[in-house]
Formats: sequence, C-alpha cells, structure tokens
Amino acid sequence: MTRTDYVAWPTFWPFEQEAFAVPAAKLRGMVRGDSPIESQVAAVRVLHKLSAIQLEIIKMLGSMGSLTARELEEAPSFAKLAPSTVRKRLSELKAMGRVVQDGRKDGMAKWRLV
Repeated sequence: MTRTDYVAWPTFWPFEQEAFAVPAAKLRGMVRGDSPIESQVAAVRVLHKLSAIQLEIIKMLGSMGSLTARELEEAPSFAKLAPSTVRKRLSELKAMGRVVQDGRKDGMAKWRLV
C-alpha cells in the first residue's frame, strides 16, 4: 500500500463534535440546514435549557392540568406577551417531549405535562 492508497478522514474540532453528537431531528426548527457549524453548536447548547416562559407554562400546566394555548395566554403571567410567544414556547416544549396534546377544547388543542 502506498501513501496515496489511503483515505484521510477529516478531523473535527471539539465544538464541531458537540454538534455532530445530536441527531439533526432534535435541532429542526432551531437552525436551517445550511446554517454554519457555530449556529448548530449554539442550538445544541440551548437545546435542553428552558426559558422563563417555558418554565411558567410548565408550572401552570402542573398546577392547573390540561390547558389550551388561549387559556395560557389569558393568564396574568403572560398578559404583556403576544399570543404567538406562548404558542411558540408550547411548540418548543412539545418538540422537547415535555408536553403532549390531551384532547381538544373550543377547537384548540389542550396541552398537558408528560
């Protein structure tokens, strides 16, 4: 075997390995497919962290049971937020596996903790 007969495998920096260790499906909606590696690493690092809004949603679902997005939006905690903010945090919690749909009410999905 000569020196030209082998294939050199690319080497990755530790921060790149961090991004490659997470399945792409878990990052869906957080980064685009053509995003630079730095964006993908940033998404990996915040993947399992919860925002204050997400924590408040979890607290409300834990104390009040299944609620619709509209019921959450009407809570005093979210009075100054746009409705899309609460709905986006719900979809993020669903993607994380923290909440699941629990039937429907008034044409809207009800959400409960897993």
